[in-house]
Amino acid sequence: MFWRYDTRLIHPLDSYEHYREGATSELCPFQIHGRRLSHLLAAMSVVRFGNLTIESLSFAAGSEVEARRTKDLIRSFDPECYQIYLSVNGGHFEEQAGNQIVFRPRDLALYDPSLPQHSINSTNPTGMRVILLSIPKAMVPIPPKLIQPYAGRLLPRNLHGYSFITQLLINLADSTEHTDEFATESILHDYAVEMISQRVGTCNEIRSATLRALRLACIRSTIHQHHADATLDLQRVADAANISLRSLHKICQEAEITPMQLLKQVRLNACRDTLHDPRARAMTIKAVHTSHGYGRSDQFARDFKKQFGVSPKEFRLHTDPL
Repeated sequence: MFWRYDTRLIHPLDSYEHYREGATSELCPFQIHGRRLSHLLAAMSVVRFGNLTIESLSFAAGSEVEARRTKDLIRSFDPECYQIYLSVNGGHFEEQAGNQIVFRPRDLALYDPSLPQHSINSTNPTGMRVILLSIPKAMVPIPPKLIQPYAGRLLPRNLHGYSFITQLLINLADSTEHTDEFATESILHDYAVEMISQRVGTCNEIRSATLRALRLACIRSTIHQHHADATLDLQRVADAANISLRSLHKICQEAEITPMQLLKQVRLNACRDTLHDPRARAMTIKAVHTSHGYGRSDQFARDFKKQFGVSPKEFRLHTDPL
């Protein structure tokens, strides 16, 4: 993860100009219009999974600020992608191709950055947050002429997997560490393409295999966010993933793994990555496993060797730089 811009790091009097400059550096640049504000929060983080990009924008201002993607900006820079747009808390306005949306929490919409776009922020005191998943058009095997009429329109909430893709995007945008980049790219790509295909009518439903992979990825990312807490239990995992405990067990059963096995797997992978990280050489092995939710050293050593075939100490010695 990296930050494109963050007004919290600069003097408040410079925040508006900082945001205006930052908006032109986004994957799909915007021009900012509005009166100068003395109090403004605007921060955008970015994480990449292969060819896909997730941008997360947090924004709060007491008066309206407009963002416009103009024809001139498009001519200057067009990343040739589609965007799945998630409004985390709603309240703001977006317009593209004559389609206008005042977003509600957890709304999803489809945008084509090759077309002009206009937005107005929410003035709710709590601010607003949006998450953008950008997919290169070359990776979407659907004729653009079929997609264009749906640009700037909401995606139906009754699409299978809707709640899981929204939660997964939030989890991925919030996490500072990511593993299985290739697998995550594949899951996001497959679901997004099939979601768009169903929306434009080129397929009847999203494949069962895609839905299973999406659901498990959502659970895995939720566990990854909370795995360092040694007291983490399954009810808290289910609550954080916005599902019932019964659904949690069912999703894991489909993947032929129990929730506790998945939790152990996530913790072990996190320990392995830390032991492999040169920046963590000063940490003791005990400090590593306790930082990832393992309380007992003997249990951790047994589980680690069973999972990876070597002891934690041997693994660290083997990966030490020469």
